[in-house]
Amino acid sequence: METPKVSIIVPVYNAGKYLAPLLDSLVGQTLREIEIVLVLDCPTDGSDRVAEEYAARDGRVVIVRNRENLHVGFSRNEGLKVARGEYIGFCDHDDLVEPEMFEKLYARGKETGAEVVVADYWIARGGAKWRRGIPHDFPETEFIRRQFSELVNFRPARNNQTLFSNNGYVWNSLFKRDFLSQYHIAFPDNRVTTFEDRVFLLQAFLHARKTSHVPEALYTHVWHASNAGASYSFKSLKHVTRYLEDLHDFLKEKGRLEEEKDNYTDAVVLLCYTSFRHELRKLPVMKAVGQLGRIRRDGVMQAAVRRAFGRLGHYPLTKIVFLVLVFNPFCRRVKL
Repeated sequence: METPKVSIIVPVYNAGKYLAPLLDSLVGQTLREIEIVLVLDCPTDGSDRVAEEYAARDGRVVIVRNRENLHVGFSRNEGLKVARGEYIGFCDHDDLVEPEMFEKLYARGKETGAEVVVADYWIARGGAKWRRGIPHDFPETEFIRRQFSELVNFRPARNNQTLFSNNGYVWNSLFKRDFLSQYHIAFPDNRVTTFEDRVFLLQAFLHARKTSHVPEALYTHVWHASNAGASYSFKSLKHVTRYLEDLHDFLKEKGRLEEEKDNYTDAVVLLCYTSFRHELRKLPVMKAVGQLGRIRRDGVMQAAVRRAFGRLGHYPLTKIVFLVLVFNPFCRRVKL
C-alpha cells in the first residue's frame, strides 16, 4: 500500500478492556486501504502490549511511542506527523466504529472534494444509546458559517436531535490531510488547556470551503467514568479560562471577534458556570470559590461578564446569580 486512503489516529493511554474492541472495529473496516496509527502515550495498564499484538498481526497498524505523557491533543499531533493517508480520521481508544464508516466517509469525500466530511454518531452510556445528528440541508457557505458560530458559542449537544451543537468532536469526521497541512491545523496542549476537539474544528471550519455530510450514525462514543472528559483538569477553571482566553485571541487574530461577540460571551457564561459547578463537586467549598479569582483577575473574562449583563434575558436564573457572584465592578476596563 503506497498511500493509504485513510489514516486513523488513536491516542492510547490506559484504555483497559475498551482497546481491543475498538481495534477489532478498525482492522475490520470494509475500506481495506487504511493505516491505523496508535500513539502510545506512556500507558501503565498493558494497553501498549495490546497495541503491539495488533501491530504484529496486521501490517496496517503503525505504532508511535511518546517519550512522555502528552495527553490527547499533542498525542494526536504526533500521529499527524507520521500519517500518510489522503484523509485523516481520529478515534478515542475506548470507542467503537461501524464497519463501513471510513469507506462511506472516504467515498463521500472523493465524490464531493470535501475538505471535511461529517457523519452522525451514537452516544452510549450504561445500557442506553442515543443518536446525535448534524444538520445538512443548508447551502455550503451557510453550513460552514453556522457551524463555526456554534463551535464558538458552545451550546450543549442534545441526544436524539439534529443540531449544529452536536458537531463538537473530531471522531465523527474525516479531514483531507493536505488541507490540514496547508493551514497548519493542529491540537492544543491538554496539559494547559482543554476542549482540544473544538480548537481543532474551529481552525478547520475557519478555512474550509467544501464540506459534506453522511446522514448515518457511524461512530459510537462510549461514556464511562474513565473518559478523559470526566477528569478534573478537563473542566477545571484553570484550563477553561485558558481555553476562553485562547479563543478570544484566535477570533481577534482572524478578524471574527466582532461578528462572534455574542456567541463568545455566551461561551464565557456557560463554561465558567459549569466549570465552577465542577469545582464545587471536586474541591472543598472555599477552595472552589477561590478559583473564581481566575475570572475576577482576567480582563477578557470580566469584559465578557459585563457584556453578559446586557444580555440577561438570554440566561436562566442560575446563570444570572453566577454572573452577580463573579462580577467585579472594580476590574480594569478591558474592551472585549
